[in-house]
Amino acid sequence: MERKIDKKMFRSVIIYGIGQYYKTIKPELFAQIKPDYLCDRKWDTDAPESFDGIPVISRENLYKLENSLVIISGGGTMDQ
Repeated sequence: MERKIDKKMFRSVIIYGIGQYYKTIKPELFAQIKPDYLCDRKWDTDAPESFDGIPVISRENLYKLENSLVIISGGGTMDQ
């Protein structure tokens, strides 16, 4: 069964992990919901203001958000 995301349940929606898997799931995910923020470890030191037209939030500030849904878009092969 496909599960729908009800954005009204959350103050903000964040996608964490902007790599190859993000690119794979983006079309299907964005058909359901547009995130309020993007976050990635690689942006800890030199983050852009936005990516794909979506504001970037630092991991430090991510912890300050309340009632948020964080979607982890990490992926890798089992042999890594």
